Amino acid sequence: MARELFQALRAPGAEKPNPLARAAWAKFLRAAGRRDEAERIEAADPIVQRLANPIVTRADQTIGATANHAALAQAGVADYFSNLPSAGARLIAQATSIPLESRSSISFPRSSSTPVAAEWVAEGEPIPVGGGTLSHDTLGPQKKFASIVAFSAELAKRSGGQAIFETILKEKAAAALDAALFSDTAGSASAHAGLRYGLTPLSTSGYPDGDVEKVAAAVADAGGSTVVIVAAPSQAMAIRVRFPLQPFEVLASTALPAGTLLGLDPAALAVSFGSVDIYPTTEALLHMSDDPLEIVDAAGTISDPARSLWQTNSVALRLIVDVAFAMRGGRIAAVAGTWP
Repeated sequence: MARELFQALRAPGAEKPNPLARAAWAKFLRAAGRRDEAERIEAADPIVQRLANPIVTRADQTIGATANHAALAQAGVADYFSNLPSAGARLIAQATSIPLESRSSISFPRSSSTPVAAEWVAEGEPIPVGGGTLSHDTLGPQKKFASIVAFSAELAKRSGGQAIFETILKEKAAAALDAALFSDTAGSASAHAGLRYGLTPLSTSGYPDGDVEKVAAAVADAGGSTVVIVAAPSQAMAIRVRFPLQPFEVLASTALPAGTLLGLDPAALAVSFGSVDIYPTTEALLHMSDDPLEIVDAAGTISDPARSLWQTNSVALRLIVDVAFAMRGGRIAAVAGTWP
């Protein structure tokens, strides 16, 4: 059932809005005092209903806790992230998706030696058994991917309110996703290592075609079967102009610094989406910053700008998704340098 619904969501020509986006809009409507509209949206789709009303566990029973409901919710979350307007989303759409469920992490064994070719064997003769060396890559544990967006409650009354709401939510999530995937920072207790962490960039050839060849060859030598190129917007456009009929996909991302060209096999990217928490409020006091601080620190300094949701008739929506990602087998390469 969950698989069929997920395929329907991804089917060509499907125009049905994403369940996660509609669940977030329903939560916003409730907080803005439009409960009837929210209930109609939730009642029309079981995935939206599951995302908007998370499982409640009591000592004697669990409400809504079925494997099918959990799978439906995860399908909706994965579909949302794989359809965001970003390079990272395009990679996730082609990545290997693994449900971790109750496991905190999982190991992917892979051969680290040259595969032994199959041989012709005569009847009654022993079949050779390769003694290759195995290593592994680890996916997980999932970590918290979180965002807060604030809107005027008046948005709920506008005819185009839902479109505006979903567009802002998508753009913010897309930028955050690319920043997380394409960073070069190490992993920590709260964050996964970026895909560029630990990569030693190859030297540039000075030209788009030479650099594309370099990363493509490096990915192929590592066992990759295909390559996707990711670059800063100006470089991505230069590659598209130079290779109008290119047999590979070229993606642009502002998360990559100018002069950095990334090539990777998307099938070697493993991703996992877990539970999602969508929580609205009209009563919080927020520090409106990409680098949030305590509202008042120990020295008595007040963070600025601060915004009272109640005083400004606003609604803030907090979205938290458990996510894990990892690159398998080193099938990724980068080139650093500029072109004339």
